Amino acid sequence: MKKLLCLIGSIAFIFLILSIGMKVMVVYKFSNAFLKEKVSNMVISSIKDNVSEIDNYSLIDIENKIKNNKSFNEVTDLYFDNLINDLENNTVTDDGVNEKIRTIVISNLNDIPSNYQKLIIDKINSIDFNRIYRNILGYLKEEVVKENTGYIKVFKTLTSLKYKIYAGLIIILVNIFLYLLVKEKIELIQIYGINFMILGGIFVVMSLLFRQILTFLASSMIGSNVSVSASFITVTGLVLFGLGYILLDIYDRKKAKK
Repeated sequence: MKKLLCLIGSIAFIFLILSIGMKVMVVYKFSNAFLKEKVSNMVISSIKDNVSEIDNYSLIDIENKIKNNKSFNEVTDLYFDNLINDLENNTVTDDGVNEKIRTIVISNLNDIPSNYQKLIIDKINSIDFNRIYRNILGYLKEEVVKENTGYIKVFKTLTSLKYKIYAGLIIILVNIFLYLLVKEKIELIQIYGINFMILGGIFVVMSLLFRQILTFLASSMIGSNVSVSASFITVTGLVLFGLGYILLDIYDRKKAKK
């Protein structure tokens, strides 16, 4: 019974980490390799076309601040949720992305000379940032979805909040049952130590496979070849392996004292 519970808990934990890791890695890559570039290009082009007197130093400063802004990850996360839902339901969602991007861009203009700020803000307010989203959605519907609908649906399922909640509940229940079943609580240290080391090894091996899968998914979404790192899963595996080793060492020491 204990082995079965460990197996169920381990499977749930694997899927939970993959669910978190997949979203984090693909969203991060999409944000850095595509969205920030597109937004900064739209902003700089608009400023150049309409505010000719602005100096190059200020333009470079605006561009760098946009590309280094971490708030774009939140927008990208929303992009992904909307894209997956629109692809599945054949809809076009306008969920405040335009305003979110506009707010991020304007918040990075504080250091720009005040005589430029109002002109630039007026031009930024006139930019339709939702056009980026509509272009991506149109591209995916035309070029990607026909062949890769299955991947997108799997991604949606594995990264959904409901999926994470189910996996988390299973892990909690497994741990409760293990605690009730194990008479000598010191055995729990050994059980967790062994499981963590096994899980660590699995994650390290899986990171190699998932790097290829996530690279394919991100490349399909962006429309050009990009490389997605699976370091999140690799690091998780190494941490678990190390933690498992420590727990087994603690168990051996406690056993030796007895």
